[in-house]
Amino acid sequence: MARVAKAGTGEIGRRVLSSLVLAPGALAAAYFGGPAFAVVTALVGAGVVFEWCRMASSRTIAPVAILGVMTVGGAVATTSLLGPWAGAGAAAGGALTVLAAAYRFGAPPIWSACGVLYPSAACIALLSLRLEPESGRALVFWLFLTVWASDIGAYALGRAVGGARLAPRISPGKTVSGAIGGVILALLIAWLAGIALSAVGWLPEPPPLALSLPVAFAVALGAQGGDLIESAIKRRFRVKNSGELIPGHGGLFDRLDSLLAASLVLGLIRTLFGDPLAVAP
Repeated sequence: MARVAKAGTGEIGRRVLSSLVLAPGALAAAYFGGPAFAVVTALVGAGVVFEWCRMASSRTIAPVAILGVMTVGGAVATTSLLGPWAGAGAAAGGALTVLAAAYRFGAPPIWSACGVLYPSAACIALLSLRLEPESGRALVFWLFLTVWASDIGAYALGRAVGGARLAPRISPGKTVSGAIGGVILALLIAWLAGIALSAVGWLPEPPPLALSLPVAFAVALGAQGGDLIESAIKRRFRVKNSGELIPGHGGLFDRLDSLLAASLVLGLIRTLFGDPLAVAP
């Protein structure tokens, strides 16, 4: 995340420790796929919905959040069984139910509905990538590595260089230098990841740079856009963190804001153009 660095050594240590704890579980679920990955995806989506509902309206959280969590779970289950378009239909129906419940219980209706649709759509996109028959495992690992590289590059270069703010009205801590650093490291890691995934046999051969680098560029921009989206939401509701679940990172939404948006970007690319790591015959 492209922020002007004011974090001390203790905070950076907590960030590293949290990442070391969370990353193996995410990678293990992605490796095995199937029900394990679907369950983890649903749990993550449910956590993000809960945090969003709490930010939007803590006094009316229970009925709206319960419906939101049910919507994410239903969308993931439907996607697993019937495919992403059926899952999208389930998410849309659930969001309409949440909209009605928000009106009934005094929560912000549009914000509540968006708080269900956005995480549900991201979960559907991520799960649909893993369900890709030929390269699902490689796609998800490639996505994780590219997003993590974008976050690390943005944080590191933004901390080292500082400079002009990227979006001062939304998130004064994010810098242009950090955004550039995030994109550059994402492109490098995406290229190396393609080679590594081919070496372990998950891809028949490394994807051509003319294909993988533009996709990695779009994913990196999506990741940084997701960071800005969450910052705008937190500013709207005047909260520092979406939650306190993860030491050094805040809540699940704080930790996964980049991945949610990047999953949507890569899922859209796959829907429009086919497998983005496929090698032309």
